[in-house]
Amino acid sequence: MSATVVGPGAVITGNAEASLDWVSTLAPRVGYAFNNWLVYGKVGGAWGHASGTASGAINGVQVGSISVSETVSGWMLGIGAEYALSDNWTAKIEYNMMDFGDSGPFADDKFNVLKVGINYRFGGAGWRF
Repeated sequence: MSATVVGPGAVITGNAEASLDWVSTLAPRVGYAFNNWLVYGKVGGAWGHASGTASGAINGVQVGSISVSETVSGWMLGIGAEYALSDNWTAKIEYNMMDFGDSGPFADDKFNVLKVGINYRFGGAGWRF
């Protein structure tokens, strides 16, 4: 995001950038398998890292800048369903909600993630999930 203000004899510009660099979760799945389906829930931990910079200039001369970088932790809940296409292939859909509390650099401390995927399990035939 950039902004420019023109005043009497001065041009003031500003620039700000923010990014969510990564999000990670660790949670066991607990569910019920029937026919070719696995329906499950998850609860566990969540971690995220965000960074941002802001700077300003007057008449093209930089007068200041600031950078922020922080990793925060929280918790996550999830639900999902997985379908066994064959002995080694499954397809899944999963919803996860992550909550990082009220501290940290995130503008919104809760994230909602919908995942859709195809999985391949290495190894011979056996349990599908």
